[in-house]
Amino acid sequence: MVDMSVKEWHEQQFLPWKRAVAKYLDEKRVQEALLQQNLGQLQTIVALLLEGRTKPALMAWNSLQLNPRLENIKLEQQGEVLVLIQQGGGVLRLQLDDVVEDLQRMLDERGV
Repeated sequence: MVDMSVKEWHEQQFLPWKRAVAKYLDEKRVQEALLQQNLGQLQTIVALLLEGRTKPALMAWNSLQLNPRLENIKLEQQGEVLVLIQQGGGVLRLQLDDVVEDLQRMLDERGV
């Protein structure tokens, strides 16, 4: 380990880490607030997905300006798996039942 004083460690390692954590938590709070504000639209998106209408669901998601920005949405395994293809190439696979369950939990928390 490199010898450094407590002050150097504080300035060079702790403070950058603390700022990065604060930035992450702020971004997470903003994202959660956006999700809460857009619960009605999210319900519509899930309904579209359950009907197999991925193109309108994709357009609705991207219009909300939520992250991740999506390039495509697909349903696989007889509509059981939701595949989110992010702009930039990342792929996220979710069980559609889990998405519906999470949305229902958010609605219940808001008393909707």
